[in-house]
Amino acid sequence: MKKGFREEICPVCHKKAVVTKKWVKNRYGMRYDYVIYSHDKLKHYVNHTTTNTRKYKKGELERIIIEVLSSESFKEGVFTVNDVVEFIGKKFENININSLRSNLFRLSDLGIIESTKRGRKVFFLNTINKSRLNFLFDSIEIYLEDAGENLLMEKHTHIITIRNDKPWPINYIQSRIVGDVDEFYENLGLKVFDLSISTEIKTILIEDKPREKRVLLKLPLPLGPNESRKIKMEYNWAEPEHSFVSSAATQINGFTFSISCNIPLNLTVTETSSTRNDVKDLSGKVIKMEGTKWKLIYTINFKRIEPFSVIQIKWSTQ
Repeated sequence: MKKGFREEICPVCHKKAVVTKKWVKNRYGMRYDYVIYSHDKLKHYVNHTTTNTRKYKKGELERIIIEVLSSESFKEGVFTVNDVVEFIGKKFENININSLRSNLFRLSDLGIIESTKRGRKVFFLNTINKSRLNFLFDSIEIYLEDAGENLLMEKHTHIITIRNDKPWPINYIQSRIVGDVDEFYENLGLKVFDLSISTEIKTILIEDKPREKRVLLKLPLPLGPNESRKIKMEYNWAEPEHSFVSSAATQINGFTFSISCNIPLNLTVTETSSTRNDVKDLSGKVIKMEGTKWKLIYTINFKRIEPFSVIQIKWSTQ
């Protein structure tokens, strides 16, 4: 009996194939499931067990694998499908090994991991391990706009200058976005651009929590050693607490925060030092200007921010 078909990566020869799921009953009346991978006039038959496995939404298994690969506790260097199965089994429900293998080959096509075949065995190499994702922030500019004229400042624009301080090129960078209210990733309208070549950057969602999203950015061109590049990020996420917090793990040599609106505001700005254990009130350094698109623009600039220091900006109507 035929169940349906779709396209996947064949686990036998690693080519795109039409997948047909079928099942029959043996002479004892027991159901037997199997999958046929058809391509190039070839057919590969693979046993398929539907019991004790969980069905994942589209893209969900891929995100789980990327999360595993970027985990500090996952093995370094070369790994096999079984290594991933064993690691995932500690945290997630049983996963069909054929689906896992297909997703690994898809990530290989994207360049997130590398694959090589030795005899009949396939080995993978993690190219996004944590040591190769690290970079420095040279400067950060954050612009909030009151697009709905309701003080929620939902429109966010971040312009970040990153620098590679490692002796190897960087192909991917991680970014984390947080909000005050639950939001679906699809509703953020996230767009990222490499301003050095005016090209949109491909984003890969690796963690999707209601108030926190982590994405992997695939740079159009590798960031070489000692090179710097400006990255622009745009998204929409309401700020109902009328507050914005920023912190980074590296020293920032230049930080700008700006709010654009049509309503007069009072801004309270504080800096909590990670080394001095004190809180500074910097509200008096806010500059108020008039604009063309917006009646009022409030801006504050920092020449230098220590690692792990916290900048908090709160706004209210006058």
